[in-house]
Amino acid sequence: MVDNIHDFGNRLWDIAKILRQEGLPSWQYVEEFSYFLFLKLFDDKEIEKEKIAEAEGSTYQPIIPEKFRFHNWAENPEIWAKNQGYKDIHEFLKDMFRTLAKIDKSGNHERRIIAKIFKGHEPKIKKEKALSELVKRLADLKLRGVPYDQMGQAYESLIQRIGAEKEFSEYFTPRHIVELMVEIIDPKPGEKIYDPGAGTGGFLVKAHDYVIQNYINKEKDRTKQEFLVRQLRENLFGRELVEYVYRLGLMNLILHGDGSSNFEQGNSLSAPAMNKERNQYDVILTNPPFGVLKYEVTGTFDHWTNRMETLFLQHVMNAVKPGGRVG
Repeated sequence: MVDNIHDFGNRLWDIAKILRQEGLPSWQYVEEFSYFLFLKLFDDKEIEKEKIAEAEGSTYQPIIPEKFRFHNWAENPEIWAKNQGYKDIHEFLKDMFRTLAKIDKSGNHERRIIAKIFKGHEPKIKKEKALSELVKRLADLKLRGVPYDQMGQAYESLIQRIGAEKEFSEYFTPRHIVELMVEIIDPKPGEKIYDPGAGTGGFLVKAHDYVIQNYINKEKDRTKQEFLVRQLRENLFGRELVEYVYRLGLMNLILHGDGSSNFEQGNSLSAPAMNKERNQYDVILTNPPFGVLKYEVTGTFDHWTNRMETLFLQHVMNAVKPGGRVG
């Protein structure tokens, strides 16, 4: 039983290390682990919604199909897979990932995000023993006293921890720097917030939490408070070029209470991005990539250079509204 966020984060780190048995590079094992952690946490959220609906005398229809809900299969994955007619756990998981990638997206934002997360991805864990141990230990993780909206904090701590490793570090900004920059910029309710090199969404997550804690939670009118939360989640914008990092960002944002509507994969230095973003944002928080340009740039810049950080800064100044704030 886990009683607090610190213990939860440490347990996640211990479980994630199981995948080192696979010999996967750091970025790949955090990606693989993230899919299964996401399935567990999202299922916990759906169970909570079912209980609330039952207490109110109504019903909640889960988004994840019943045979793929984490609590149904994770305690005994091999037996569950065989009972469902699959050759083994690998065949079951491949079908699950493909099904979730094609899930009906009509009328539900969370369905659209799930389809984006699972699109084109198949599990890479080859050893059945490691896979089985991973999901069983996640299934055993009982979260007493850990609110759902704080689970994302533990997940972010995990990827920050792995991000300290050299091969993954370019996609992370150290937490203390993120927190300081957000506090200095002081984003407020109603402002549009953007990160053009979002990585796994650290600046957007912190901005989301900051606005809620420092402004929205102080609003006494419940109806207005709920409106401001919805507005905040619609006002978070980000873009990430690298596909697997983008997917980690989607998971990070949805585990912090969504906020992923306007998080997209793409090149912020492209012509469409430069034109689309002109004078759009009240607040921009970012840690631009540094070094010599590694990919094609189609945007138009006043000062051309082959240095990524200089081009990114020009994009930032193009995207911020007159009188806006940049950190």
